[in-house]
Amino acid sequence: MKVAGGILSILSGIPILLIGVYTVYLGGFTWLVVGLSAAVLAVTGIVWLVLGILAIVGGAVAIAGKARKMALTGSICAVVAPIWYYNAIIILLPILLMGILSTVFVVLSRDSYEKNKPDISESVLNMEIN
Repeated sequence: MKVAGGILSILSGIPILLIGVYTVYLGGFTWLVVGLSAAVLAVTGIVWLVLGILAIVGGAVAIAGKARKMALTGSICAVVAPIWYYNAIIILLPILLMGILSTVFVVLSRDSYEKNKPDISESVLNMEIN
């Protein structure tokens, strides 16, 4: 299930990233003409870029099964981005559904991730005496 969650996180992160790139481009281009409102558009695009990158990285980490917290962060970012842009929720509904499924899959597969905490007895046994 962690692989399915990772794939869904990546598939929802790619359009979020592309929307962010387009919004930054649009905001930067119109900033020369319009002014402050275009700066808000550019900042919105940067936030979308960050959310898209986190969703893609979180999906890759989920597939690898390394860090559960990063995988969960990425899948939550895949849910937050479409909700944040609520006036286009109908268009972004597939991205939102993939993000929700990704989050559910990552949460349900919590036991299959590697444990990052080393066993104390192992580290004591592996110490070298100089």
